[in-house]
Amino acid sequence: MLIGKYFLSTRHKTISAGLLAACLLLAAPVHARQESRENLELIKSMGLPDVWKPYLGGTVGMDTTREKNQVYGEFHLGIRRDLLNPMVGLLALEGEGYFNYLGSETDGGLRFGIAFPVVFFRIGWDYSFRQENAAFMRME
Repeated sequence: MLIGKYFLSTRHKTISAGLLAACLLLAAPVHARQESRENLELIKSMGLPDVWKPYLGGTVGMDTTREKNQVYGEFHLGIRRDLLNPMVGLLALEGEGYFNYLGSETDGGLRFGIAFPVVFFRIGWDYSFRQENAAFMRME
């Protein structure tokens, strides 16, 4: 047997063949044990996600559009109900309450709308307690 420029001796060929055979024997598949059916547990499904999904969140930022930079923050708490398959998140109803501040101004309100969670888009109505009016909203 020629490897590079060198020939292997008969002794090396025997050792190489023995190592190859040992590797093949050790790599042979191991047969699984057969267990009796009495010891097997039933398969339990994890099920679908909940249809009602509560959520909370917050945002903090800086408003640099005015003469003096002001800190902005918002906290919201809401619930979403999937109208279609809850695993995909194609269509849902959402309702949330929020509290926000900008500098020394604070506001709160309620939002209700239709959401398309899979694409992070929702439309609906936003009622502001400070301004005492409702407005159309679109959030992306």
